[in-house]
Amino acid sequence: MNKNFRSIARPPYIINEQNQYLLFFIMMKFSPYFTYFFSKHTKVSANTISWLSIIFLLLSFIYLFFFNYLIAFIFLFLNLFLDNIDGELARVNNQTSKLGEFLEKINSDIFYIFFYNIIAFNFYRNDKLSIIILISFFLVSLIHFFLRTKISHINLKDESKINFFNSIYLGLFKYSNNIRNKYFASKVLYLFFWNVISSGGVSEIIFGFLLIFGYDDLSLKYLYFYFITLFSYMFFLTLIKFIQQNLKPKKN
Repeated sequence: MNKNFRSIARPPYIINEQNQYLLFFIMMKFSPYFTYFFSKHTKVSANTISWLSIIFLLLSFIYLFFFNYLIAFIFLFLNLFLDNIDGELARVNNQTSKLGEFLEKINSDIFYIFFYNIIAFNFYRNDKLSIIILISFFLVSLIHFFLRTKISHINLKDESKINFFNSIYLGLFKYSNNIRNKYFASKVLYLFFWNVISSGGVSEIIFGFLLIFGYDDLSLKYLYFYFITLFSYMFFLTLIKFIQQNLKPKKN
């Protein structure tokens, strides 16, 4: 595998984005070698990899439901690993398509709606979580499903007015890379939120370790932390966009 192959599979904009998520950062070190194998030695398409990734995710749900956390997280990590490979394979084989984009979105949506809520449901079945909290967690996931793309960016009319203070919250939007590249504090806060709430960050690693080794109380505390962080992030960014779009400066 030469550098040209790697650069096509992993162009700079992909590296800059996924380098920010711990689990994806680790997986990126190995995924190009598997992509090279699929590209040069098989006829497997990128969409086939995407379908397989979704199947692994669904299998992880089944094993989660039956409290088999070791197998569940093996399937989850395979899902995330293939989620890296399908995009790489599509780029190197010129197989990008609307179907591929759709499968990518379905993969993410299914994960965000069900994965952590199945863990929450398991705690409910063990009488460690109330039905009210369980429903609240699910509602937060549904809100995230509807808002995720709507709060990914913000339109700034004059970037010259960005300073240290407002960069901290304006840099929280996913596509505010220019702001984060200029202001370190903004980047640190963004990395914290996105490594907690995004797939491929740290939450899968933390949950995997805690649940597999039987640290149920710590797992429950982290579950609360995850949903509180997710809700806080959504609420804050929605509020910022609302203020930005609806409060116009008064004319003299």
